[in-house]
Amino acid sequence: MLKIFRLLILVIFMSTLITACSTNESSSIESFFKQVDFENVKTYFNDGKEGFILLATDNDEYYIPTVKKIANEKNVQIIMYNPYQPNGKSDNEDGQSIWPEPSEDDIPGGGFLYYLKDNKVVGELEVNRFENSQLTIEVQNFLNLHKKESY
Repeated sequence: MLKIFRLLILVIFMSTLITACSTNESSSIESFFKQVDFENVKTYFNDGKEGFILLATDNDEYYIPTVKKIANEKNVQIIMYNPYQPNGKSDNEDGQSIWPEPSEDDIPGGGFLYYLKDNKVVGELEVNRFENSQLTIEVQNFLNLHKKESY
């Protein structure tokens, strides 16, 4: 009976350990790619914050999982902004987009990955032009190119 009890305790301990490890791993992976609100993305355009921004007008775009995966693999912070979800979570009630700059003409529609530095777009990749392995290659090259600039 004591052996069965010890075995049961061991199984419970191992299950808890495995669950804790997988939870910690997924939470750290999620930290490199996240959707942000208007106030956060505006700091890149107005306050000189430096980094990568993915502009997507639909959260179901095919390129988002690829960009997210590469950001996590390379440990590069990429934020995603959807101008139709300016609070970073749900659709804008009036259905209008909110852009970080006064004129919508200054920023193309969704499907662009930007690198911003000193309040300026210094790199731009039209991710919706590529698919599959070519998308992966282009995003990796873009991150490698601009990641060097940030050091």
